[in-house]
Amino acid sequence: SPDPRRLYREAARVLRPGRTWSAFADPVVRAALEEVLRITPDESNENRISALSQLASVPPYALDMQRSKALSATALTLARKRNSRTLLAEALRARLYALSGPDDIDALLAAAHEMLALDGDAASGISIAAHSACYSAAIHRGDLTGADLALAELGRTARLQPRPEALWYHDRLKAQRRFLEGDFAGAETAFADLQNMRVSSPWLPAVPEILTALERQDTRAVTAQWDLTTLVSRADEMPAEYGAGMARVAVILNREDLARPLL
Repeated sequence: SPDPRRLYREAARVLRPGRTWSAFADPVVRAALEEVLRITPDESNENRISALSQLASVPPYALDMQRSKALSATALTLARKRNSRTLLAEALRARLYALSGPDDIDALLAAAHEMLALDGDAASGISIAAHSACYSAAIHRGDLTGADLALAELGRTARLQPRPEALWYHDRLKAQRRFLEGDFAGAETAFADLQNMRVSSPWLPAVPEILTALERQDTRAVTAQWDLTTLVSRADEMPAEYGAGMARVAVILNREDLARPLL
């Protein structure tokens, strides 16, 4: 049982602006966030507000969208009372995650536009998240004109970032657009180009490349190029959506034994 004061300091250290933990079910981080709530009953405490925002996108809270919505809504209300740009940006990012369902597109767009207004000319990671949300909303609605506009803004903002992840993400979305339009050869080339960009995880391009090959009915190439067992064993290093994609690939390749643990 760690010293609560030391745990508080550690939690405050990891709760830096822009940090998100939604990709991984990290029990240490979750425990730290829950401890912050326990030892900071004052609702105006900035670490408490930040912890509420983070928990909205951390399993197991993130697996229950109503619970995620409640946490993010509370964080957003408290952040507005504090009138803190940093806390408000973090709470709005958490709100984007909680509003990711098909029935919440209007609310999602409202939060994204508020983030863009908050970021202004800074064109920081806040705008990256907002433009990404606008693009996804447009795609879900079948608004390809709106999607193209959002993707262009995402690309413009991504080129201003000091690290390549945002630009990689933009280029991946462009490659996926080719995939959706049936240009499998172009998508395959674009996904291959992504391999040349240095990003945080070498596993990021795997799922879209494999799905492109499968769409072209080239299962033999998939099994020859990729060691599916190894990819599945490393699924905990990938964001949750990649684990879901890998499960889909395993089912297509009649490897239900690999799909079941992921699901």
